[in-house]
Amino acid sequence: MQKIIHNGRLVSQDQPLFFASNRSFRYGDGLFESMRFGHGRIYWLERHLSRLKMGMEVLQMEIPDWLSEPHFRHLCALLELNGPTRLRLAVFRSGEGTYKPQNNQADYVLEATPLDQTLYPINEKGLHCDLFLEHRLSGSKLENLKTANKLLQVLAARYASAQKLDDVLLLNQKGMLAEATASNLFLLRDKHIFTPPLSSGCLDGIMRSLLIETGRELGFAVKEKDLSPKDIREADALWLTNSIQGIRWIEFFGQTEKVSQKFNHGPIELFTKKLNEKIHQNE
Repeated sequence: MQKIIHNGRLVSQDQPLFFASNRSFRYGDGLFESMRFGHGRIYWLERHLSRLKMGMEVLQMEIPDWLSEPHFRHLCALLELNGPTRLRLAVFRSGEGTYKPQNNQADYVLEATPLDQTLYPINEKGLHCDLFLEHRLSGSKLENLKTANKLLQVLAARYASAQKLDDVLLLNQKGMLAEATASNLFLLRDKHIFTPPLSSGCLDGIMRSLLIETGRELGFAVKEKDLSPKDIREADALWLTNSIQGIRWIEFFGQTEKVSQKFNHGPIELFTKKLNEKIHQNE
């Protein structure tokens, strides 16, 4: 059962929260964070709040007092979370108005949905992915933010579903790899790990920064680099990362398994173990 908090107040999931004039509904005037809860706390909370504050500054919203770690610990207690949970925090500009806002204050909705596992699992069966070519990212700095406007990702996810793929990779206007529909991309070759730079238009992902740090701690050469689809052919492994699912490996890349390139999972067990150890260290 889903639990919801609206501006600090616990509400029923079937209770209306706002009117049609809501700015996030009308214009995508907002941001969101997807966070994982377990062991009595939100994993990587400081990083999530830091990214959210940065996004609010870019969107010229006022930074509210409730955007703090103590307040979110209070919200978790209010939700009475007692197991692994996915938290989705939506922050949007309050008031009405047209494109010009009436004010720059922020409201929020926090949704809690149960998860199956407390720690990050490893996908036993590798993903089957391909490229999404119909629309491309612009490479704008706004795309580094987790904004309420994700139309390209929605269309890409629909395409993946129609093609019976697990996910697709998005390109930017230069034809370079950027990200998947809801994950950052990592390409592994020998002891080298590559990921598209933020200038590609990819999300400034929480797990992206964690994996870059973890890779260097484990002795890998990690580099942010422009990657083309041709680089996929030379990879030993391809990973997708986000803060809810951790690291997932791609097994097949191409339209069908019979004509696609096949990859191994790489040192995913080593990296996942290290990430889960970091969770325990922060208890």
